[in-house]
Amino acid sequence: MIPRTTICPVDLPRSQSVAEYLAIVILNALFAWLAQADYLAGNPLSLSRQRTKHAAARITRYLEPGLWQEVKDTIAALPRDSDRARAHAYRVRWLFTLLYPGGLRIAEVGANTMGQFFVRRDADGALRWWLTSHGKGERSDSSPRRAR
Repeated sequence: MIPRTTICPVDLPRSQSVAEYLAIVILNALFAWLAQADYLAGNPLSLSRQRTKHAAARITRYLEPGLWQEVKDTIAALPRDSDRARAHAYRVRWLFTLLYPGGLRIAEVGANTMGQFFVRRDADGALRWWLTSHGKGERSDSSPRRAR
């Protein structure tokens, strides 16, 4: 058995030797070839190495309520003395209202169009705006937009 202090090109469980690991790899390749050539109905080793799905790690990237309120207060305090400054303040408020509570990635926001916003009733019967976004892996998701 290879001592754990040396560099090993494969990460093996401690109870498994290199010879056992290589034997399983070779048998798995052989059974896969036989299954592909229709000599076997399936690879019998594939059942023994089916991995259980791990729950996705919950990522929390939210600001504390006090910090989020500070961001909103800073946006509200932006100067609005000219048309240009007023338009800038409105854009900043709209972007932060869209990006932060929705949890959208920048690429998702950039790829969306106004046609992906739609209105429908929620469980309480109130009309709500929803946004359909296309995330990683071309997965679509509809999420409600909150009122300001």
